[in-house]
Amino acid sequence: MSFSLLELADGFRAYAHSGMEARFIYQEIFEDHSYVLPELPEAPLIVDVGANIGLFCIYVKRAYPEARVIAFEPAPESLRALRLNLELHQIDDVTVHPLCLGSERNDAARFAYYPRLPGNSTLRPDDQVPFKARLSEILGKTLAASLFTPRELNVRVERLSDILADSRLAGADIDLIKVDVEGAELDVLHGIDDHDWPRIGNLVVEVGDTDGRLHAVETLLRDRGFTVSSAPTSFMETRLPFYYVTARRG
Repeated sequence: MSFSLLELADGFRAYAHSGMEARFIYQEIFEDHSYVLPELPEAPLIVDVGANIGLFCIYVKRAYPEARVIAFEPAPESLRALRLNLELHQIDDVTVHPLCLGSERNDAARFAYYPRLPGNSTLRPDDQVPFKARLSEILGKTLAASLFTPRELNVRVERLSDILADSRLAGADIDLIKVDVEGAELDVLHGIDDHDWPRIGNLVVEVGDTDGRLHAVETLLRDRGFTVSSAPTSFMETRLPFYYVTARRG
């Protein structure tokens, strides 16, 4: 499925596959400020896990022009849009990794890519069942089924701690980690070794609360010494239990 250059708001354009989804994500990030940015150093190190088409990268580079951003996006089509959007917005210092993060390495993990709803692509498609069921009620079964018709991909998975062991990142403080990975949040967090947690200052994690996942994420972060708060996302308006979990050191 091809993508187009869309005007998501007055004066803001981006390449996207789904105009509906891109406008929702734009509103979520730029208008609702759902990923609340804490006060960070002038040149923070920020990790964007699940970068999709790059809107969060653009958002943080506008807030912190000197930020060093490392982005992870496994889907080739979303990755292409991400690179085009960074170029469009004249951002040339984001490091982009074409892979997923998880709890263990895998050179060929099965990944469900949804061409009509790419922001919901996932390593854990079973977690999309409640979302699909609710969309079926709102949009009708035929349209919902078409949105969630996957293209199966094989993608590479790495552990975040293995990435951080790179000599260019070794020992550096990580000021913010943003995680939006459609059900694989705990996998990402379990890929951080004990010795790396003290390096992390802040996290913002989008969590779908199925099978007690919200409590599990909150507990893990509290056990790592963070002050944790949770707030519902705008999906709650559709009775879908999605939350933003914010964790701050201290």
